[in-house]
Amino acid sequence: MVFRLILSLFAFSLLLNVHPAGAAQHSEHKVRLKKNISILFVSSFTKDLPAQVQFEKGLKTELNSGNKKYEIYFEFMESPKIPDKNIRQCFKNYLGKKYKGIKLDYIILWAPVADSFFKSHGDIFPDAHRIYIEPGIHSPKNISPGKETEIGIKMDYQGTIERVIRLHNPDLFYLIGTTDSDNARERIERFEESIKSVAPGKEIIYIIDKTIDEITEILSSPAKKNSAAFYLLMFSDGKGTPQTPFEVAAILTQKSKIPVFSFWESLMGSGITGGYLLSLNEIGRQIGIIILSNQTKGSVENITAMREVYDWRSLKKWNINTGKIPSNALIINRPENILSTHRWGILSVFAAMTILILLVAALNRALRLKRKAFHELDIERQHLEKKVEERTWELSRANEELTLSHERYRSLSDAALEGIFLIKDGRIVDANNRACIMFGYDLAELMGLKVIEFIDMSHRNTVNEKIQEGVEGSYEAMGLKKNGTSFAIEVSARVFEYKNERIRVTAIRDLTSQKESERKIMTLQNILPMCSSCKKIRDESGTWRSLEEYMEENTATQISHGLCPSCEKKLYHDLEK
Repeated sequence: MVFRLILSLFAFSLLLNVHPAGAAQHSEHKVRLKKNISILFVSSFTKDLPAQVQFEKGLKTELNSGNKKYEIYFEFMESPKIPDKNIRQCFKNYLGKKYKGIKLDYIILWAPVADSFFKSHGDIFPDAHRIYIEPGIHSPKNISPGKETEIGIKMDYQGTIERVIRLHNPDLFYLIGTTDSDNARERIERFEESIKSVAPGKEIIYIIDKTIDEITEILSSPAKKNSAAFYLLMFSDGKGTPQTPFEVAAILTQKSKIPVFSFWESLMGSGITGGYLLSLNEIGRQIGIIILSNQTKGSVENITAMREVYDWRSLKKWNINTGKIPSNALIINRPENILSTHRWGILSVFAAMTILILLVAALNRALRLKRKAFHELDIERQHLEKKVEERTWELSRANEELTLSHERYRSLSDAALEGIFLIKDGRIVDANNRACIMFGYDLAELMGLKVIEFIDMSHRNTVNEKIQEGVEGSYEAMGLKKNGTSFAIEVSARVFEYKNERIRVTAIRDLTSQKESERKIMTLQNILPMCSSCKKIRDESGTWRSLEEYMEENTATQISHGLCPSCEKKLYHDLEK
């Protein structure tokens, strides 16, 4: 006995080392999100129970939906692995040391072992509000208002048995369970009361406190073909080796020749057929609602946490008619329906195909429009090429005509006796060859020069006034050659519009020869000094020259010699005879 006690305490110390903070080394058992609400969850069982996992999931889901920050610590009393009497003092000391300095707002106590422990230790975390879940049949019912809340869970065994009968209607029930705890015995009593109330004529065979091997042997060869087993939890293999209820259920359903039903949703997936089950997930969610709404004022009775859940594979294995299952029931392990499972994927593919079809249609239309546009563009290109060809021919012809006209103009201009200038804004923009020769410039030199620069300084003011006044007609002036020589010129000007610009055309005639001839004529018209004896003429320089020489030089007359009749008679009177 002493050895067993030492072994139990050693096992519990190992447990504390493995889970030193409920989750300090296992993040799934401690959620440190926020710090407004601090919660300690104490379970009577082990952390490995599927029921524990479901409870935690429901609680966290509801707390996460609120607007309050929270922090949860998890502790496990490992019942029934460690006897209750061996854990109490050690557990109290452990909690006191671990949570020293931590202010806890709520302590959630699940199942009778945790309930009775904290009921008998009111000095543990006295400021925290305690929430008792599933109080055991031996737990005291007195609670402290404002500091304790007792949650009553509605355990609807009758509803569970009604669903089993409606679904399978067995002639014989095998009841599987143990009597190793008050809680286990209470479950058997509730089942007996419920089946007598729902189906008093049903036969029951009790498989109580048996090993797993003994149970599977019975279930593998049932007394009646139309039978069903009802599993009320086992926490060991019946030989002293601890096992979770889920592990036991998986062994039993694997070897059983009849369907196995139970009362707890946390066993789904082990091979249990299902039915109207107690949902630990829903219980956790309801506790979360109570904490967030601060409804912890006293006893809270009849929390409903039952729902219908079935295993599709088990239903098919035992040929159970699924038409008897309500449409709102949860069915696990149902074969995936491609349409329902991949609904969004199919819709996405359909939408993508629709879009693709529309894109293809739009692309085809665009291609048709493109081909039509290319065809019209080709026609327009051909038409444009024809127009360009015609226009090019017209321009070529016009250019030829213009070239011929320009050459004709240049030829006529160069053939003119006058020098011709084209003047714009007082500057030369073109000139003929005669003008270049007249003033001693190349054509390139003339371009851009001011026309007034070709007038002698003595006449520039007069000529500039005539240009400014736009005088047309002829007038005389003195021109200025490139070499600085002045010479008499006659200027004839006319202004005309060309491409919206005023162009002044000026024709200049060299008057040098004319002026010389006029001078000579004027000389002849005046009195000529002549020697009365020899008849020589005195010119402007005072030189006496013969009449013949003077006349030939100053006139266009050529002198021929002969004798007049008087002189002939006088000089050659003999010749006449």
